[in-house]
Amino acid sequence: MKLERQTVGHGLPIEALFGYSGALCVGSVIHIAGQLARDTTGQQVPGTLVTKLNAAYDNIERLLDKFNLSLDSIIQVQIHADIALPNIIQIIQSISRQRIRLEKVSLTVIQVVGLNDEGAMVEISAIARPIIAHEDYHVSSKIEPQSHSIENSFASRLGAADVVEHQDLLYVSGQLPINKDGQLVFAGDIVGQFGAALDRVDLVLQAVGSSISRVVALDIFTSAPLNSDCFNEFCAAHRERMTEYQPTGTMVRVAGLPMEGALVYISAIAAR
Repeated sequence: MKLERQTVGHGLPIEALFGYSGALCVGSVIHIAGQLARDTTGQQVPGTLVTKLNAAYDNIERLLDKFNLSLDSIIQVQIHADIALPNIIQIIQSISRQRIRLEKVSLTVIQVVGLNDEGAMVEISAIARPIIAHEDYHVSSKIEPQSHSIENSFASRLGAADVVEHQDLLYVSGQLPINKDGQLVFAGDIVGQFGAALDRVDLVLQAVGSSISRVVALDIFTSAPLNSDCFNEFCAAHRERMTEYQPTGTMVRVAGLPMEGALVYISAIAAR
């Protein structure tokens, strides 16, 4: 069956020049491209981080409005900031709580070296759920997405969900290498932290009846380099947990992570 596709944008020249859409609806998912703090003419909005976060969310809201949806339809958010984490986490938390139903959203926040616009500070990408009225699926955006949080997790401390269910997929917030009390483990040991972060992904998924073996996509963010020995141990730790599927994966070194001392941060999409 060929899925219906609909694209929308802001009508800016860069969209045609580069050949991309602001948002793309395919089947039961809307993918929203990273939104910078640009005004309706495509110019960077001046101001503080608060101003820029709101401007980025405004741009997401404009795109969703073209689907007759609001920010309440968002189920996943990824925030890229070029300002040092974790210093700005409380600001991100405060603005995100004001703009989206954070308790119904899986959230990942990373620090990057830079963004496309000078002085941009922040870029936000998202996934949302459209209105669906298909006789084969019998689903609608009026059905509330199911979300679940783990006590003392980083996401729950921000007020976000650790995992959100939509259709047959589970969207997992970025997981840090922490223990049940929310304290960092394996300080300075990137291999140990990788295993601990994977185990947190598994803990979250088991809470909703799935497991890490059912992950279909994994994003691994590291804040330190890997030598060949570490990489081999990473491979072994990953391989021994992926017993049902061999998922797609991306591993990226970033400028910083949202907890002091964290070397690894992992988000995921899994099957139920």
